[in-house]
Amino acid sequence: MSKPRTWDDIPGETVTPGHSRQAFRGDNLMVVRNLAEPGVGVEMHSHPHEQLVYIVRGQLEMHCRGEVHILGPGSLYHIPGGEAHGGAPVGDEPCEIIDIFSPQREDFAHLVTYQDED
Repeated sequence: MSKPRTWDDIPGETVTPGHSRQAFRGDNLMVVRNLAEPGVGVEMHSHPHEQLVYIVRGQLEMHCRGEVHILGPGSLYHIPGGEAHGGAPVGDEPCEIIDIFSPQREDFAHLVTYQDED
């Protein structure tokens, strides 16, 4: 069992200048917190993991399924596994994005090694 954490306790990494992320895992899912400056986004990509996106603050221009959506605070968005998607914060303020993946992302496993000590 994992011990309680806050985002302030969780180590993170810089993905690119203006984009950082942290993660926390359960048995079959992973939560990733992304902080991104306006215009610093993620190129179109896909992965086999189902993804739920929640916007805490800022605005995100999301590209998926041939559509473009502007997601603001409180917005939720579902991305099926295997679906190409990408996006970038728009506007003047940084964007805080919570992504939930199921199953866990193996390529993000390095972000949750701190939980091995739990």
